[in-house]
Amino acid sequence: MVRQQQFLKAVFSELGTPETRDKFIGVWKNSISKTGFFLLPMMVFLLFTARDFMGFFFGAKYVASSSIFRICLLLLPLRLAFYSQALFSLGRQKLYMYTSILEMVLSGLASYFLLQVYGMEGAAIGKVVISYVEVITLATIL
Repeated sequence: MVRQQQFLKAVFSELGTPETRDKFIGVWKNSISKTGFFLLPMMVFLLFTARDFMGFFFGAKYVASSSIFRICLLLLPLRLAFYSQALFSLGRQKLYMYTSILEMVLSGLASYFLLQVYGMEGAAIGKVVISYVEVITLATIL
C-alpha cells in the first residue's frame, strides 16, 4: 500500500494540471478499484472472524477488543482513495490541512463524548463517523 501511494504521488503530480484532469481521474479510479479488490474482501473476512483473529494473533486477553477492531475495520474503505495525494497534486494542500485539523478536533470531541456513553466502542465509533464525514466532504469538494 505504501508503494502504491508513492507511485500515485508521482503520477498525480504529473497529471494534476487542469489540462490533464480526465486522465488524472482515470488513474485515481483505477488505483481505487485495484486496491479495493484486495482490501474489501479482507475487511469482510476480518469482520466475521475478528474474535478468532484477535485470539490467534494476540492471545486470549485481547479477544474482548474484537468489537473495537470490528468498528475500526470500517475505516478500511476510506483508505482506498488517497485524498491527500490527489489534493496535493491539484495544488490544494491548504484544503487538506484544514480538513485534517478539523477532523482531528471533531474526532477527539466525538470520541470523548461517546466514550462517556458507550465506553471504548464509543471512542472508536466517534473516530469512524467523523472520518466518514471528512471523506464525504473532500469527495464533494474534489
